Amino acid sequence: MTACETYDVIVVGGGSSGVAAAVASARAGANTLLIEQNGYLGGTATASLVTPMMPNQSKGVNLTEGLYETVLLDLAQRWGGAQRFSDNNPGWVNPELLKAYLDELCTTAGVTVRYDMTLIGVERHQESISALNCIFHGQTVRYQAKRFIDASGNATLSYLANVPMLDDEGHQALSLRFIMGGVNLEQLADWIRQWDPDNKNSAIYRHPNGHYMLSTAHTLDDDSWLLRPVFEEGLREGLITEAE
Repeated sequence: MTACETYDVIVVGGGSSGVAAAVASARAGANTLLIEQNGYLGGTATASLVTPMMPNQSKGVNLTEGLYETVLLDLAQRWGGAQRFSDNNPGWVNPELLKAYLDELCTTAGVTVRYDMTLIGVERHQESISALNCIFHGQTVRYQAKRFIDASGNATLSYLANVPMLDDEGHQALSLRFIMGGVNLEQLADWIRQWDPDNKNSAIYRHPNGHYMLSTAHTLDDDSWLLRPVFEEGLREGLITEAE
Protein backbone atom coordinates (compact mmCIF):
# COMPACT_ATOMS: atom_id res chain seq x y z
CA MET A 1 0.00 0.00 0.00
CA THR A 2 1.37 3.43 -0.96
CA ALA A 3 0.16 6.65 0.61
CA CYS A 4 0.86 10.03 -1.01
CA GLU A 5 1.11 13.50 0.52
CA THR A 6 1.94 16.86 -1.06
CA TYR A 7 3.81 19.80 0.48
CA ASP A 8 5.47 23.03 -0.56
CA VAL A 9 8.82 22.13 1.00
CA ILE A 10 10.24 18.82 2.20
CA VAL A 11 13.32 18.71 4.43
CA VAL A 12 15.19 15.41 4.66
CA GLY A 13 16.93 14.99 8.01
CA GLY A 14 15.92 16.31 11.43
CA GLY A 15 19.31 17.34 12.75
CA SER A 16 20.11 20.89 13.82
CA SER A 17 20.35 22.15 10.23
CA GLY A 18 17.23 20.29 9.15
CA VAL A 19 15.20 21.67 12.05
CA ALA A 20 16.43 25.19 11.31
CA ALA A 21 15.51 24.85 7.63
CA ALA A 22 12.08 23.40 8.37
CA VAL A 23 11.20 26.00 11.00
CA ALA A 24 12.35 28.86 8.75
CA SER A 25 10.33 27.44 5.87
CA ALA A 26 7.16 27.06 7.95
CA ARG A 27 7.52 30.52 9.45
CA ALA A 28 7.75 31.90 5.90
CA GLY A 29 4.33 30.43 5.19
CA ALA A 30 5.28 27.25 3.32
CA ASN A 31 3.52 23.96 4.00
CA THR A 32 6.58 22.11 5.27
CA LEU A 33 7.33 18.44 5.93
CA LEU A 34 10.36 17.26 7.91
CA ILE A 35 11.23 13.57 7.64
CA GLU A 36 13.59 11.94 10.13
CA GLN A 37 14.84 8.34 10.33
CA ASN A 38 15.06 8.34 14.15
CA GLY A 39 12.21 8.70 16.60
CA TYR A 40 13.40 12.14 17.69
CA LEU A 41 15.05 15.28 16.33
CA GLY A 42 18.50 16.74 16.95
CA GLY A 43 20.78 14.60 14.78
CA THR A 44 24.25 14.11 16.23
CA ALA A 45 23.48 16.52 19.09
CA THR A 46 20.96 14.03 20.48
CA ALA A 47 21.59 10.69 18.74
CA SER A 48 25.38 10.83 19.11
CA LEU A 49 25.64 13.04 22.21
CA VAL A 50 27.68 15.65 20.34
CA THR A 51 27.65 18.52 22.81
CA PRO A 52 28.38 21.38 23.19
CA MET A 53 26.89 22.94 20.09
CA MET A 54 29.85 25.23 19.55
CA PRO A 55 29.54 28.70 18.04
CA ASN A 56 31.11 29.34 14.66
CA GLN A 57 32.92 32.52 13.65
CA SER A 58 34.73 33.73 10.56
CA LYS A 59 36.88 36.87 10.55
CA GLY A 60 35.20 38.05 13.73
CA VAL A 61 31.68 37.56 12.35
CA ASN A 62 29.30 35.32 14.30
CA LEU A 63 27.87 32.71 11.94
CA THR A 64 25.64 31.02 14.53
CA GLU A 65 22.93 33.54 15.23
CA GLY A 66 19.18 33.36 14.75
CA LEU A 67 17.60 30.03 15.64
CA TYR A 68 20.80 28.70 17.23
CA GLU A 69 20.76 31.44 19.87
CA THR A 70 16.99 31.16 20.31
CA VAL A 71 17.23 27.43 21.00
CA LEU A 72 19.98 27.81 23.60
CA LEU A 73 18.30 30.74 25.36
CA ASP A 74 14.86 29.15 25.46
CA LEU A 75 16.22 25.74 26.42
CA ALA A 76 18.12 27.34 29.31
CA GLN A 77 15.36 29.62 30.62
CA ARG A 78 12.31 27.36 30.28
CA TRP A 79 13.76 23.86 30.44
CA GLY A 80 16.98 24.20 32.41
CA GLY A 81 18.65 22.21 29.65
CA ALA A 82 21.41 24.56 28.47
CA GLN A 83 24.13 26.54 30.18
CA ARG A 84 27.08 28.82 29.44
CA PHE A 85 29.95 27.43 31.49
CA SER A 86 33.17 29.10 32.57
CA ASP A 87 34.65 28.24 29.16
CA ASN A 88 32.23 30.88 27.75
CA ASN A 89 30.72 28.29 25.40
CA PRO A 90 26.94 28.78 25.31
CA GLY A 91 26.19 25.46 23.63
CA TRP A 92 26.26 23.02 26.55
CA VAL A 93 22.92 21.23 26.37
CA ASN A 94 21.09 18.28 27.87
CA PRO A 95 20.62 15.96 24.84
CA GLU A 96 17.44 14.36 26.19
CA LEU A 97 15.75 17.69 26.90
CA LEU A 98 16.87 18.94 23.49
CA LYS A 99 14.89 16.14 21.81
CA ALA A 100 11.65 17.27 23.43
CA TYR A 101 12.38 20.95 22.90
CA LEU A 102 13.03 20.62 19.16
CA ASP A 103 9.82 18.63 18.74
CA GLU A 104 7.90 21.43 20.44
CA LEU A 105 9.73 24.04 18.34
CA CYS A 106 8.69 22.37 15.09
CA THR A 107 5.11 21.83 16.23
CA THR A 108 4.76 25.47 17.28
CA ALA A 109 6.14 26.65 13.93
CA GLY A 110 3.64 24.51 12.04
CA VAL A 111 6.10 21.95 10.68
CA THR A 112 4.73 18.48 9.95
CA VAL A 113 7.23 15.98 11.34
CA ARG A 114 7.35 12.33 10.27
CA TYR A 115 9.56 10.12 12.44
CA ASP A 116 10.91 6.63 11.67
CA MET A 117 11.07 7.45 7.96
CA THR A 118 13.73 5.90 5.72
CA LEU A 119 14.33 7.54 2.35
CA ILE A 120 14.65 4.80 -0.29
CA GLY A 121 14.13 6.53 -3.62
CA VAL A 122 13.85 9.79 -5.51
CA GLU A 123 11.62 10.58 -8.49
CA ARG A 124 12.84 13.15 -10.99
CA HIS A 125 11.13 15.14 -13.70
CA GLN A 126 13.69 16.43 -16.19
CA GLU A 127 16.35 18.13 -14.03
CA SER A 128 14.26 18.51 -10.87
CA ILE A 129 13.20 16.27 -8.00
CA SER A 130 9.46 15.69 -8.07
CA ALA A 131 8.83 13.19 -5.27
CA LEU A 132 10.41 11.06 -2.55
CA ASN A 133 9.71 7.45 -1.69
CA CYS A 134 10.08 6.43 1.95
CA ILE A 135 9.48 3.38 4.11
CA PHE A 136 7.50 3.75 7.34
CA HIS A 137 7.12 0.55 9.36
CA GLY A 138 6.92 -1.57 6.22
CA GLN A 139 4.61 0.79 4.34
CA THR A 140 5.75 2.74 1.30
CA VAL A 141 4.94 6.44 1.45
CA ARG A 142 5.29 8.91 -1.43
CA TYR A 143 5.83 12.62 -0.80
CA GLN A 144 5.56 15.34 -3.45
CA ALA A 145 6.79 18.92 -3.10
CA LYS A 146 7.88 22.00 -4.99
CA ARG A 147 11.19 22.28 -3.15
CA PHE A 148 13.45 19.75 -1.40
CA ILE A 149 16.21 20.40 1.14
CA ASP A 150 18.90 17.81 1.83
CA ALA A 151 19.82 18.01 5.52
CA SER A 152 20.49 14.28 5.85
CA GLY A 153 24.06 14.80 7.03
CA ASN A 154 25.54 12.42 4.47
CA ALA A 155 23.88 13.76 1.30
CA THR A 156 21.45 10.83 1.00
CA LEU A 157 18.89 12.83 -0.96
CA SER A 158 21.53 14.26 -3.28
CA TYR A 159 23.07 10.82 -3.85
CA LEU A 160 19.74 9.20 -4.71
CA ALA A 161 19.01 12.09 -7.09
CA ASN A 162 22.34 11.49 -8.88
CA VAL A 163 23.65 14.93 -8.00
CA PRO A 164 27.41 15.21 -8.77
CA MET A 165 29.44 15.33 -5.56
CA LEU A 166 33.08 15.60 -4.52
CA ASP A 167 34.77 12.31 -3.69
CA ASP A 168 36.83 12.95 -0.58
CA GLU A 169 38.49 10.02 1.17
CA GLY A 170 39.44 12.03 4.26
CA HIS A 171 37.63 10.94 7.41
CA GLN A 172 37.67 12.13 11.00
CA ALA A 173 38.49 9.59 13.69
CA LEU A 174 35.48 8.27 15.59
CA SER A 175 34.66 9.45 19.11
CA LEU A 176 33.09 7.22 21.75
CA ARG A 177 30.21 8.96 23.52
CA PHE A 178 27.85 7.15 25.85
CA ILE A 179 25.23 7.60 28.56
CA MET A 180 25.86 6.11 32.00
CA GLY A 181 23.03 5.64 34.46
CA GLY A 182 22.99 5.24 38.22
CA VAL A 183 25.36 8.16 38.87
CA ASN A 184 24.75 10.44 41.85
CA LEU A 185 25.46 13.78 40.17
CA GLU A 186 25.55 15.68 43.45
CA GLN A 187 28.31 13.42 44.80
CA LEU A 188 30.12 13.59 41.45
CA ALA A 189 30.00 17.39 41.60
CA ASP A 190 31.49 17.31 45.11
CA TRP A 191 34.23 14.97 43.89
CA ILE A 192 35.10 17.30 41.00
CA ARG A 193 35.25 20.25 43.41
CA GLN A 194 37.87 18.37 45.44
CA TRP A 195 40.07 18.08 42.36
CA ASP A 196 39.40 21.60 41.09
CA PRO A 197 38.13 23.86 43.91
CA ASP A 198 38.64 27.03 41.85
CA ASN A 199 36.84 25.66 38.76
CA LYS A 200 39.81 26.47 36.53
CA ASN A 201 39.50 23.31 34.45
CA SER A 202 35.95 22.24 35.14
CA ALA A 203 32.45 23.63 35.36
CA ILE A 204 29.61 22.74 37.70
CA TYR A 205 26.11 24.12 37.30
CA ARG A 206 23.01 23.26 39.30
CA HIS A 207 19.75 24.57 37.86
CA PRO A 208 17.01 25.67 40.30
CA ASN A 209 14.95 22.68 39.13
CA GLY A 210 17.66 20.37 40.49
CA HIS A 211 19.34 19.36 37.22
CA TYR A 212 23.14 19.16 37.28
CA MET A 213 25.39 19.94 34.32
CA LEU A 214 29.08 19.10 34.78
CA SER A 215 32.01 19.55 32.42
CA THR A 216 35.71 18.79 32.26
CA ALA A 217 37.33 18.72 28.81
CA HIS A 218 40.61 17.42 27.43
CA THR A 219 42.63 17.60 24.22
CA LEU A 220 45.84 15.75 23.40
CA ASP A 221 47.94 18.89 23.74
CA ASP A 222 46.31 19.97 27.00
CA ASP A 223 48.34 19.21 30.15
CA SER A 224 45.80 20.82 32.46
CA TRP A 225 43.14 18.14 32.12
CA LEU A 226 41.42 17.77 35.45
CA LEU A 227 41.10 13.98 35.40
CA ARG A 228 44.62 13.21 34.13
CA PRO A 229 45.81 12.00 37.59
CA VAL A 230 42.80 9.71 37.85
CA PHE A 231 43.52 8.02 34.53
CA GLU A 232 47.25 7.83 35.24
CA GLU A 233 46.45 6.01 38.48
CA GLY A 234 44.19 3.67 36.55
CA LEU A 235 47.07 2.89 34.18
CA ARG A 236 49.42 2.16 37.07
CA GLU A 237 46.92 -0.17 38.70
CA GLY A 238 46.17 -1.95 35.42
CA LEU A 239 42.51 -0.92 35.40
CA ILE A 240 42.85 0.58 31.90
CA THR A 241 45.38 0.40 29.07
CA GLU A 242 47.05 3.08 26.97
CA ALA A 243 44.92 2.02 24.00
CA GLU A 244 41.75 2.58 26.00
